[in-house]
Amino acid sequence: MNVPLIVLLVGSVTFMKWSFGDEPYTSLSMLLGIVAIPFGIGLMTISMEVRKNYKNRIRT
Repeated sequence: MNVPLIVLLVGSVTFMKWSFGDEPYTSLSMLLGIVAIPFGIGLMTISMEVRKNYKNRIRT
């Protein structure tokens, strides 16, 4: 259930790999690293909102 954490981890790892420049797909890794961080934050906020709505539905 920790999808945002996994996305953030993968993004930071690819960004670190890009920083060292070991792999040939440097631009792709940079793009993935830059996209993964806001995507992970967005997923986290969306999941928090869904949990709030779900709890509110149970209460009423």
